[in-house]
Amino acid sequence: MAQETPAFPDEVAGFFEALGFEVKLRARENGPAVTIFHCGPPTRELSITFVACLAEEPAPEARAQIIDSLAAAAAPFPRRRSRVISSAELSAEAVEEFDRAGIECATFEQAILQELPLTRYAERLLADEAEWRAEHWRAEDWFIPPLGILEGEFAPQMALDAIGEWLGAPEARLLMIHGDTGIGKSTCLRWLAGRMARDFLANGQADWRTRPAPILIPLLDVRRALSWESLIESHLASQGIPHARRAIFEHLVRAGRVVLLYDAFDEIADQLTPEARREVFGELTRPIRQGGKAILTCRTQHFQDADEQRNLLTGGGSPLGIASLALQPFSEPQVKAYLAKARPDTVADDWARINEIYHLADLAQRPMLLEKITQQLHALPPGAPFNLAFLYAEYAELWMEREAGKQRQANREQVLRLIPEIAWTLWDSGRPAVSQNEVYSILERLNAQLRFSLSPEELQVIARDLMSASFFARDEAGLLAFNHHSFEHYFLARKLHDALARAGTDAMASLLATLRTRLFDRKVALFRVALESEPIDWPLQRILREPHQPRISENALHLLYWSARIRCEMEEKITDPDRLRAALRSVIPQNTSLTGLELEGLDGESFGVPPSGQWR
Repeated sequence: MAQETPAFPDEVAGFFEALGFEVKLRARENGPAVTIFHCGPPTRELSITFVACLAEEPAPEARAQIIDSLAAAAAPFPRRRSRVISSAELSAEAVEEFDRAGIECATFEQAILQELPLTRYAERLLADEAEWRAEHWRAEDWFIPPLGILEGEFAPQMALDAIGEWLGAPEARLLMIHGDTGIGKSTCLRWLAGRMARDFLANGQADWRTRPAPILIPLLDVRRALSWESLIESHLASQGIPHARRAIFEHLVRAGRVVLLYDAFDEIADQLTPEARREVFGELTRPIRQGGKAILTCRTQHFQDADEQRNLLTGGGSPLGIASLALQPFSEPQVKAYLAKARPDTVADDWARINEIYHLADLAQRPMLLEKITQQLHALPPGAPFNLAFLYAEYAELWMEREAGKQRQANREQVLRLIPEIAWTLWDSGRPAVSQNEVYSILERLNAQLRFSLSPEELQVIARDLMSASFFARDEAGLLAFNHHSFEHYFLARKLHDALARAGTDAMASLLATLRTRLFDRKVALFRVALESEPIDWPLQRILREPHQPRISENALHLLYWSARIRCEMEEKITDPDRLRAALRSVIPQNTSLTGLELEGLDGESFGVPPSGQWR
C-alpha cells in the first residue's frame, strides 16, 4: 500500500520539531492555505518562534490577515521570532510586505538548507565524480548502463530503469544491488548519485520527493563506525559538513527528501560473525524502518550461502519493502560500446584482439577487468604482445589492496602463497569446489609446511577472507570455486613459477611435489611463459634426464613442449614445423627416454622421436 504524502503544514511542523521546538499550537487561518505554529522552546537557547506556513501564494488581503495574526500571537512574548515558510517562492511584493512587518520569509527548501547545506554536499559529490572520471576515464563519460535481474524475475532489464521505478514507489524501502567483484556495482551507484545530485541542484522549488538529495556513503571509508549516528556524522564531516544537525538529517531521510546510498556493505561486515553482521545491518537500516529509503551494494559471494542473505534481509526486525537487483556481466554489445568510448579509433581491432587471447573475451564482461584490458591495450606499442599474466596479477593486487586496510592477520606475501596452494589442491583432487572447513584444513597444512606460525584464529580470518575473494565464487550450498578456469590456471602457474625459481636452493623438493599431480593443462604453460622474465627450463630438463617418475616426468615434458610452442606463438596451430622442431630440440634434452611416458597432446613423431623412443 502506498504511503500517503504528508500535508505541507505537517511537514513544516515535523521540521521544527526536529530543530528541537515543541509545536504547542496549530491555528488555521484563511482556510487550508495558511497554518500558524506556536513553537515553544524546550530550552532557554531557543526563542519562541511563530511560523506561518503557506501552502500557496496569499492574496494581498490574506497577507494583512497573516501579519495581524502573527503580531497578535507574538505580542505577549518579549523574546520572539516571526517567520513565513512557503512551499514555493513568494512574489517580491509579498516578501517586501512581510519584511516591513519584521517577518522573515523563506521557502521550505531554503529553511532546510540553512540548517543542513545539502547543496554543498551535492556539489562536492559532483567534484569527486569529476576527479574519479579524470583518473579512470580521462575526464570523459564512459559509463555503460548495466543490465540487472530483479529478484523473482528471469529476464534482465536496464538496471537504471529498475532503480528509477523503485525510487518512485512510495512503499519501497531498501534496494540491494549485488553481484560479483568487478561487475560494476560501485560505478553504477556512483553514476546514480551523480545523476541524482544534478537533478537535486537543478530542482528549484520542485518537491524533493521527486528529486531527493543523494547521500553516497562508501562503507570502506567508515567501516569502523558501528552506529548509524557516528557513521553519518563522520561521513558528513568528511564532505565538508561538520557539526551537522543529525536530527534534521534523520527527519529528511524519514520524509523521503534524502536517499541513502550505501556502497559495499561487504566491506564493513566481512570480518563479522553473522550475529554482528545483522546488528550492523540493523543500524544501517534503522532510518529506513522509520520511513526512509536506501540503496545498498554488496558482493554476492560475501554471504556464505543464499540462506544467510535471505536471513539478513528478512530477519532481525529488518524493514519491509526490500528488493534485490543482481547486476549482470557485460554483453558483447556493451563491451564494444565501452571500447567505442575508450578507444574509438580501434574498436574493431581491439575486439578482434580480445577474442584471440585466452578467455579474454570472458574477462572483458566484467567492467573492472575491461577497464584494465583497455588500459593495457592503450599502453601497448603497435604489434606488442598482450601480457595476460600481468592482467591477472593486477586483478589479484586489486583484491590485496582492498584487503590491506582491513587489519588482516596474514600479510600479502603469505596470502599470495596460500591461494596458489588452494589452486593446486583443487587441481590435484580433480574437484571443482571446496567448503570453508576444507579451506581451513588446507590452510592448517600449509601453515605447518610453510612455517607461517599463524594462530588458529588468524587462520579462521584468512579462510573467511578467501571465501569472499574476487577470483572465487560460491554456489547456493556455499562451496568455493574459482569463478573462472583461467584463474585456477593462473595461480597454478604462479605456484609452478615459484617452485622453478627455488629449484636450485631446496634440492628441487618443492618442484617435484608440485609436478606430482594430474597432467597440467597447456594453459598453465601459457601463464608460466607469461610470468617469466627469462626461461627457467633447466629444472624440468634435469627431471627428464633422470629415470621415469610417474606424473612428474610427464608434467615436465608437457611443460617444456607447450612452453616451446607458446614461445614460438604456435599454441593453437603449428605454422612453421621446422622452427618449432628447432625450438623443441633446444629445450628437451637429447636422448630423453619416452618409454612409459604418456604423450597425450604431443606429436612426438613429427618432431624427431624415432621408433626407439629416444628424443633426438
